[in-house]
Amino acid sequence: MRNSRQGRRRVNRLAPIAAALLLPAVARAQQGAPAAVAAFDGPVAVEEASGARRALAAVPGTDRVANGTLAAGDVLVTAPGAAAAVRLADGGMIRAGASTRMAVSDAPVAEGLVRRSVRLDAGRLRFDVPARDGILHEIAAPPARLALSGAQGSIAWNDNRLRVAIDGGRAELVGAAGRARVPVGVGQAVELRPAAEAGGFDLRAEADGSRPVRVSLGVVRIELTAGDAIRVAPRPDGAALVTVLSGPVVVTRGETAPPRTADTGESFPAEAAGIEMPEIKPLPPKPAAAPRRARSAADDADQTPVPPIPDVPYVRDTVEASPMD
Repeated sequence: MRNSRQGRRRVNRLAPIAAALLLPAVARAQQGAPAAVAAFDGPVAVEEASGARRALAAVPGTDRVANGTLAAGDVLVTAPGAAAAVRLADGGMIRAGASTRMAVSDAPVAEGLVRRSVRLDAGRLRFDVPARDGILHEIAAPPARLALSGAQGSIAWNDNRLRVAIDGGRAELVGAAGRARVPVGVGQAVELRPAAEAGGFDLRAEADGSRPVRVSLGVVRIELTAGDAIRVAPRPDGAALVTVLSGPVVVTRGETAPPRTADTGESFPAEAAGIEMPEIKPLPPKPAAAPRRARSAADDADQTPVPPIPDVPYVRDTVEASPMD
């Protein structure tokens, strides 16, 4: 017993020394890296580009994380039931859920301009990324990338489905090869499923935030409300064939053409320079409001008076606890 107590005292004396030795190493490693793990819960590791794998560890007596620096080529891996909070070098926060694989990298775009890209290989991320001068933020998943403009929300890539929901700010979902662009605003959520054909996908508006979700295909704009869905399939001539899976949807060509509707099951080709819509029907005109007529005594006589709501006495329910055995 005496040896055990001496061993514990020795460990307690060594803990502050270990923390002091780890802190400079952590600080040096985080300098110049695009991101670092700020906190974690459960088994979380980093896979290095060399193939080495290092587990995260909490620095004793501090709120720091050892081995949590995410350099270019590093992949953060969370186990089932685990989670991690990643702080970008510019202060943005990315929270990785369970069974998630993600990486962060920087790439120069122009003089004084950097693209900071969060790559989501699998799993779910919540993000809170303020806009910063000189930095373009994006989250890239296999079927599409999400450009962020001071945005908060979530993105998930599982079971061949990409789901995006925006709680604040603005974002834009850009499909394969830039074929489709979908601005996603506050209260809106979309689901994208890539098709077997390269460049093809299904897109569904899961929530519209009380305004249409607008899909741009060249000069063609398709407006979706909650529950609407379309399929975009490439054609041999390089154009895209759009099929309405659930509608009707509103379609507009250019800035001056009147909007038209396409019902469920209808298809139309979206060309590089426009759209051919011979079978799509114009929007039906709104019915004219019925003319108002003067109110008569007979109208008043037919109205059944609404009885007053009676006062109901308030009764407080009481429950007595049963005695514990």
